[in-house]
Amino acid sequence: MPLDGSFNKTPCFVNRHAFEPSRFEAYVTSEDCTGCAICAEERCPMKAIEVRDNIAVVNLQERIGCGLCVTGCPTGAIKLMERKQIPFIPAAVRDMGAEVLQKKGRIGAFPKIMQS
Repeated sequence: MPLDGSFNKTPCFVNRHAFEPSRFEAYVTSEDCTGCAICAEERCPMKAIEVRDNIAVVNLQERIGCGLCVTGCPTGAIKLMERKQIPFIPAAVRDMGAEVLQKKGRIGAFPKIMQS
């Protein structure tokens, strides 16, 4: 049974750390997790994992889907799964830039950036 933590029951398709959302999300199988914290303390560059009650919990709003936690887990308790609904990724760089600036609350800078 995957352990998500209460704050990530609803998938979050807005990722403030990435230009495009990851197609993958990490989950923890609680029966296999020993709470060693390697994933949280040594592997996750975004600090999107914390250990609660000796079980790793992934914050889907902070993760970037890189899989470093998966490769560092000695018991194989963390896995990546492809999202059921893959987020839309803009085809043009200009559209992607506008979307990122809008999500970060900086869309007012878009005309100035596009003029340079």
